[in-house]
Amino acid sequence: MCLVFCLFSLVLAAQSVKMDKGSKKLKELSTAEINAVLDRANPRLKVMALQELANNMAQSLNGTILIALDDKVVARKTYGYARLYQKGKDLNGMTISQLRAARGKAENQLSHTTPYELASISKQFTAAAILKLVAAGKIQLTDNLSKYYTNNPYSGITIHHLLCHTSGLPEYFDFPEEIWGTEGFVTNEQAIQKVFSRREKIYFKPGMRYKYTNTNYLLLADIVAKVSGVKFEKFMEDSIFKPIGMDNTFYVTQKNEHKDIFFPRGHLKSGEEVAIEPLDGTLGDKGLYSCPESLMKWKIAFFNEYSVIPKEWVEKASSTQNKLITGAAPSELYGYGFHLEENPYYGKLVYHGGLWHGFHHIMVYRPSDNLLFICLSNYRNRAHIGKSNQILNILDGV
Repeated sequence: MCLVFCLFSLVLAAQSVKMDKGSKKLKELSTAEINAVLDRANPRLKVMALQELANNMAQSLNGTILIALDDKVVARKTYGYARLYQKGKDLNGMTISQLRAARGKAENQLSHTTPYELASISKQFTAAAILKLVAAGKIQLTDNLSKYYTNNPYSGITIHHLLCHTSGLPEYFDFPEEIWGTEGFVTNEQAIQKVFSRREKIYFKPGMRYKYTNTNYLLLADIVAKVSGVKFEKFMEDSIFKPIGMDNTFYVTQKNEHKDIFFPRGHLKSGEEVAIEPLDGTLGDKGLYSCPESLMKWKIAFFNEYSVIPKEWVEKASSTQNKLITGAAPSELYGYGFHLEENPYYGKLVYHGGLWHGFHHIMVYRPSDNLLFICLSNYRNRAHIGKSNQILNILDGV
């Protein structure tokens, strides 16, 4: 249907094209003139195809999608609910009619300004905060972890290793659940002390391998607080979020300050709602809430205007930093807070996913054509899987 409409639009454009000597009919156009019509029509046809893709995602997406080209939104769609009200620990005792009524309430409908738990998309903001302090001369990438933690049992780990996941530190998510207790959120400080006191075996000597580990960014957020002298959340709010104008952007520890928001809950593929757990309270590796509109402001400020950190540090953050001591680069490339891909078909991609307790996201930036694709979802049903490639295929005419 879309293809037929697009071809019809193209014919209309060609039939009414304005030439130097007035209008010409399609059969009167030269090859050069037809090519000129196609050149003008092609961008519009691509936008229409992107909008059609966004519309089709309604069949499976519970969340929000945003596609922008040259910092202009060309497709924006939101579908579904903050809470599915199907099953979960917090829903015991509710009848089917009560569940349906709760699901249908106005405040339960997702919107394009609904803030989601960004999961690991949070890491790029933590990295930017560290680099902001580096640019100000308050931190060195070569600083050893022991400079900030006298009880650190691991030697040879630097800020650089933390930023690009080459530290070898154990994953704190993998520790037994019972060590965290059941009363309230675990703080970064508490989690870090568990990491140090347990003295779990390090995965590898720092710089020898790459292993994506949330413990790295747990520590980085705490180091920002130590060096700045203010809480991590406060530093981020004053230094990044407010200057950019990122509305509906805050950390999980600040949720009580936003009582007017009906927050989304994460859901598994089965539709089961994920209960709040102690490790929902740690920050830096995750814990940031925001919406696509604010993430677009961030992308413009960070990558295009260099108003967050200087250009040289943006370029470092978005270039391969996880090269090993041997000089080799792992198969999975990582900068500072960003996954990277040098794709033979699509070119360079700067991106990060997010997966935490039923939230499932992707954020992709392509520098060559200033493409931004964001999909935030609170339903882990893989609705956005493969959509990045479809978008790139449309834009590249594949």
